[in-house]
Amino acid sequence: MLRGKVGIALGASLLVGAITPSAWAACTQADAAGRWNVYVNTSDGWVYCPLSIGTTGIITTGARCTFSNGTVRTTLTGSSLTVQTTCLAVARVSLSGGLVTNFSNMTFSRDKFEFTGVGSDNLGGKFSFTGVKL
Repeated sequence: MLRGKVGIALGASLLVGAITPSAWAACTQADAAGRWNVYVNTSDGWVYCPLSIGTTGIITTGARCTFSNGTVRTTLTGSSLTVQTTCLAVARVSLSGGLVTNFSNMTFSRDKFEFTGVGSDNLGGKFSFTGVKL
């Protein structure tokens, strides 16, 4: 009977370790650097935004973000992404037309080629998002 309890305890311990971000390899700001396709889902539709992020987290200005209603907004100066060593991150993306989005609760995948999370904008909108590194 003891062997069964040890197996259950070990299995539970492995499960917790598998889903705890601290068990992941540390992330650095450089992991976010590169070209990303970012897909945003809002209550009004979707947005596709190809972003380039520098090694310091600065998001290149002039990226064209296309909204499902046909609107195109470009990224502005001041857009950036900050990575924490726990593979969590936050980003602020300023877009033409006065739209400012805050990507919060962003989590990188273990291989650091994807991120996902939720966010909000200065107009009261809420959204979920996924980014895929090219």
